[in-house]
Amino acid sequence: MRNTGRIVVVGGGLAGTATARALRDQGFAGHLLLVDADLNPTYTAQAEGRRQSHGAAAFIDPTLHTAIFHLSGDVELRLGTRVTALALAARRLRVDDGTSVPYDALVLAMGATPRRLGVPGEELPGVHHLGCIERAGRLLSAIRDGASVVVVGEDCTALEVAAAARLLGARVTLVVRDDPPLSSALGREFAGLLVDLHGEHGVEVITGARVDRVLAEDGAARAVELAGGRVIEADFVAVSLGTVPGTGLAASAGLHVDDGVVTDSAMRTSDPHVWAVGDITRYHHPALGVRLRAAGRAELLAQPSVAAASILGRRRAFTELPHVRIDQYGVTFERIGHMPAGCRGRVVVLGDAPTGGMLSLRLDGNDRIRAATTSNAAGVADLITGWIARGASIHCVSLDEVRTSAAPCRLQPDLTGPASAMLG
Repeated sequence: MRNTGRIVVVGGGLAGTATARALRDQGFAGHLLLVDADLNPTYTAQAEGRRQSHGAAAFIDPTLHTAIFHLSGDVELRLGTRVTALALAARRLRVDDGTSVPYDALVLAMGATPRRLGVPGEELPGVHHLGCIERAGRLLSAIRDGASVVVVGEDCTALEVAAAARLLGARVTLVVRDDPPLSSALGREFAGLLVDLHGEHGVEVITGARVDRVLAEDGAARAVELAGGRVIEADFVAVSLGTVPGTGLAASAGLHVDDGVVTDSAMRTSDPHVWAVGDITRYHHPALGVRLRAAGRAELLAQPSVAAASILGRRRAFTELPHVRIDQYGVTFERIGHMPAGCRGRVVVLGDAPTGGMLSLRLDGNDRIRAATTSNAAGVADLITGWIARGASIHCVSLDEVRTSAAPCRLQPDLTGPASAMLG
């Protein structure tokens, strides 16, 4: 596509607005329309300021705030407008006022919705289903010193909200199904450290638990009841069980959907005139050879630029490795790479103190580094990223050696004993 014509972006969150901005930055001079069902799809920075004043971990990055109204001079905005149908062959959208909108290129950025608890009382006021930065920010802006908060979930958002609420002075209970939480993503060594950190800072962590219902008082949530009958008081109930991509429009139009809108590495869907970015996507990673859901902020920040270049005929591929960062009470955990399901291999752990630095390398059956988890290991993530991208298959003998090496060193035999664990 040339730098003229009509491009429509559906979705006014971070990915959608970043795509609109990237199109203009890369020279698109045609008509650019952004459509969003929300009248005000922006995030307020109030929670960020309150959390920083209380010393909370940097969960809500101000660089990620949606800047939709800063686009108003360059982009036509149709807010409070819901897209009801997509006609691929005709290249037209139908919206809820009955009108039809043509496009030369279309970008789907509708994001994802929070996964529900599925228990009685979850729709009560005071229950917050998280799943994005904006929702977490709204919850944290309402928390006051001394409030009681129950966080249900074991993903990154749940853990960071629990830490932030505690540092805001709330009494926090973290209810998780896994024991320990995030063990499948970080490995049991790091997951256990997370639980210990929360306990040291006054958070009660209940593992292997399930919420049966949310209890009401005066029409609002006031407690949760666990399987087994325990009742926990709650002024706020935060639920973070992951997200469900908003694929309904794409599926009904006939686009390829499989736990997300399927795209190639340039973010193009099964239709040559439609792209998708952000939480809605399941994209092909050319280096890893697998399809992935967006794992963190790296995808949300990088995909729009790749999609814009592809739309404008400048072929690029999204090659960023999955990268998740969790800040907890002054300790930074980072997860890089992807270990495919069913891949047999082993784990090598270097270092033994989370505050002083730890590194866990996940190796496949050929001893190639496929993924890694670090804690307070400044600079190591960038090194590991390069090693994974190159398919490195030799490893270091100490964390200090990792920090100072331009390339991985040979793994010594004595590190294949107690420091290693088989992966199923």
